[in-house]
Amino acid sequence: MFKEFKDKEVFDYYKQNQFIFWPVMKNSKNPAEKLWTTNYYKDIKQVLKWIGDGSNVGIKTGSESNITVLDIDSNNKYGNIDSLLYGYSGFVEKTPRGFHYFFSYDKSISSKALMKDGISILNDNRHVVVSPSIINGLKYKVLSMGKITKMPKMLKKFLMDKVEQKKNENL
Repeated sequence: MFKEFKDKEVFDYYKQNQFIFWPVMKNSKNPAEKLWTTNYYKDIKQVLKWIGDGSNVGIKTGSESNITVLDIDSNNKYGNIDSLLYGYSGFVEKTPRGFHYFFSYDKSISSKALMKDGISILNDNRHVVVSPSIINGLKYKVLSMGKITKMPKMLKKFLMDKVEQKKNENL
């Protein structure tokens, strides 16, 4: 179904899309710098140095890298979300616990962790750990490097309905 890409191909894709990076602690999702929200790194050579030193790497989400990321754990409670993602050929990454789907930045979508549901929306002022990072011996792997496109309307509606439902549950 998906092709596995070599690291060089992935780094070329990152550079082409002008993503903004930051170093992540080894075997972690936590930024290695306290000022990660204000530091900007675009130089792939710097990213390769972090990887060579054993660090993981992350990409800033939202307007800075022009992406909104959907992080779905394999054990998410919405099996039907797969049908809303079927055929997506943009940037898709296998994570140790699920998948990352990258969409064009949409300022109308807020970052939201629906942790009990196994879904997170990563947008402004957030970050996403990416390939070739490794956590607990499991490597992040890019499965698709197509053009990053807008989130499908049905998927966006589904997610916004879930966010609204969670807000109402917390009242």
